[in-house]
Amino acid sequence: MTDRSESGKRLISIICPAYNEQENVQLFYDRVTAMAAPFSDRYDFEIIYMNNRSTDQTRERVLALAAQDSRVKLLTLSRNFGYQASVLCGMT
Repeated sequence: MTDRSESGKRLISIICPAYNEQENVQLFYDRVTAMAAPFSDRYDFEIIYMNNRSTDQTRERVLALAAQDSRVKLLTLSRNFGYQASVLCGMT
């Protein structure tokens, strides 16, 4: 999904469905930011974690990342609607 950010660069939104992914939140963030860094002169990006009502520390770990990096967003669904619904919700 692309749009223009406040800087005028194209904005790339990366949607990451998550259900009980506490061990992978930081790893995904690290890999995405490393991949995106070489393109930062042309693009801005954000990571939208779609929390499918995890029962572990997924929410807390994403919120900790969001406190450090404003490009990280968290949307928590009211229940676990499944992978496809969380991707659609993130795109919407």
